[in-house]
Amino acid sequence: MTTMCTGDFPRMLVSTLTSENRRKWHLENKIIPLINNFKRQIFIDTVIDTTSFIKLCEINALSDGMRIYVAAFPNDPNNSEVPSGYAGTLTLIYTPCKKNGQFYYDSGPNNYFYFHPFKGLKFITKNVAKVWVNDYRVNILPELTKIVNANGGSSVYDTKSLFHKVEDFIELKKEFDCQEAKFVKVCFTSYTNKETDSNGQLYLSRLTVGFELIDEYGMKIDVVQRPRMKVDSAKMITDFNNAELCPPLKCDQDPF
Repeated sequence: MTTMCTGDFPRMLVSTLTSENRRKWHLENKIIPLINNFKRQIFIDTVIDTTSFIKLCEINALSDGMRIYVAAFPNDPNNSEVPSGYAGTLTLIYTPCKKNGQFYYDSGPNNYFYFHPFKGLKFITKNVAKVWVNDYRVNILPELTKIVNANGGSSVYDTKSLFHKVEDFIELKKEFDCQEAKFVKVCFTSYTNKETDSNGQLYLSRLTVGFELIDEYGMKIDVVQRPRMKVDSAKMITDFNNAELCPPLKCDQDPF
């Protein structure tokens, strides 16, 4: 590595220990039960290449924030829109948002996209997005909600969508560059049922999404362990994901 990162850590990133604890809880309480229930894998992480990640950040920079819908590919391997081997698995649909008053609205019917595991960033129509989002909400969300309510959560539903402010991805892009990362791994994970920070307590047992920087060898970059200049020591121990989850927040503007 030829450069040293400066300044505070991106607030999207969590500590390695917190991330590992959440992934472990997610595996034991959601991944394995849903495999047993549906007789197939539901959660598959996505690796985003540099070109696609830069495009995501360019789209984000022109918006007031990014909404990420949890969705599911149709459970039909013959569907031409379903990547090979991904029928019935979860995916994420991204859309830039514009703020109007106090609310954030999806910016248009042609601004929905996802990351195809073999073809990178792909735009889809709002109609396709609606089918995939509803597939998740009708077939998989009820099972996840049962798990949340059995593990200390108080939500009517598990997560329908996530919202990131525009600054979040700007910070992540800066970190991506200074760490000389080659990929971003997007991981399904969950808050545990024993969170200690205020965000975690609001979202006990809820599904969320983690972003990991990956180096040229395919290894996760632990930014906390790398040399850094001008770090605010108070922020070094801040280890929560700041995405706003729907429910309870930003659900009123959900067009699906």
